[in-house]
Amino acid sequence: MSNGLLSIIVLSWNRLEYSTLTIESIIKKTTVPHILVLVDNNSAKETGVKDYLRSITKSNTNAEDVLYVENSKNLGVAGGRSSGIYAVEQSKYIQEYIFNIDDDIIVPDNYDKKIIEICDKVPKIGLTGVNVEPNKYPTVTINGVKVQVKKAGNLGGAALALPRRIFKRVGYYGFGQGTLYGHEDSYLRSKLDILGLMSAYIPGRGRHLDTDKDKKYRLAKNDAHKKRSIQLMELSKSVLGMRKTGNVFTPYVEPDMYNPVDIDIFTTDLILKDRK
Repeated sequence: MSNGLLSIIVLSWNRLEYSTLTIESIIKKTTVPHILVLVDNNSAKETGVKDYLRSITKSNTNAEDVLYVENSKNLGVAGGRSSGIYAVEQSKYIQEYIFNIDDDIIVPDNYDKKIIEICDKVPKIGLTGVNVEPNKYPTVTINGVKVQVKKAGNLGGAALALPRRIFKRVGYYGFGQGTLYGHEDSYLRSKLDILGLMSAYIPGRGRHLDTDKDKKYRLAKNDAHKKRSIQLMELSKSVLGMRKTGNVFTPYVEPDMYNPVDIDIFTTDLILKDRK
């Protein structure tokens, strides 16, 4: 197994209980050389998320280092994840494997070794990750490595990993003007399709702590998948342009330049309260 550094980028927003469980599982189960990147997407101070993230240090983890990113506004999934990746790129560390995870996922045992093994031994892999979908996928062996290939559709976006060689080709998260929530994982899969690469989950399942059932937040996310939603129209426009030009690289967008098309939908008081 490679000795390359794994960056683990945890994106948090207003969910202290889930963030705590997620980070504790990562600290307990990560054994390969890694850095822990804690990104706060402008959580409300009263939730305690900012203070909790700052309490996690190199001394109480087995990480090579702990980096903090505190965004001055909610950049959504794509913008928040990109800010974490960018922070590592600007540091002294070289991230050979990039693992982005939401703040409500429990990782399975040996997830880190399985991610690295797939990235190292399956040349056609573009993206891997931890499955928290309700569906299971058949396990196959490629170059002596067990993987769960998802042939149609994108991998669930909650816990995704890619090797540095792929990051250098596809760039950061986000598309077009971008969205706060919805379809960043579909856009990433579109890039892999253009490049002729595959995506597959690691063997073993993770656990999704918060399914957002019957909440205003979940309803707004569901609306993002409806026909002619502003998120889907933005995605379609971006994918069309990418296929036309052949350029699949997404550059980093500075936070003050990030103005998602759905910003008014996901920053209402009602939805913010629903996340606390």
